[in-house]
Amino acid sequence: MTNPSSATHVYVVGAGRFSKIGITRNIDRRMEQLRVHCPLALRLHACIPVTDPRRLEIEVHRRLASVLEHGEWFRISGQSVLSLVSDVRRELWPETRTAAELDARYREAVGMRRGPYKLKKRRPAFRPPPPGRTVTP
Repeated sequence: MTNPSSATHVYVVGAGRFSKIGITRNIDRRMEQLRVHCPLALRLHACIPVTDPRRLEIEVHRRLASVLEHGEWFRISGQSVLSLVSDVRRELWPETRTAAELDARYREAVGMRRGPYKLKKRRPAFRPPPPGRTVTP
């Protein structure tokens, strides 16, 4: 997990029948880290910018304690978690928008789309020449 003092977003990730709620500053890097450790396909349900992400994450974890599966993974659907996150945000900061509205604005701003998370393809550092061609320095 990233340093809580520098985190600016709360994310909700689903994997099968499980969901994870966490905080991050860089969602792409965090999704890559989670993907390495999770054998199931990941789905990013939301990435919500907040001023005090640690406070929101702790309160949501507290309310989901009854469905805690392992570590920070909960046996609950991503949409149910998103609804809970919206409710908690409205209780903590009544003047804020819903989590779904904030997530939609964030995705629009960074060009993300809803659905399964796909890693960006990286080019290999060196591409060998086609057969029959030689490389001259």
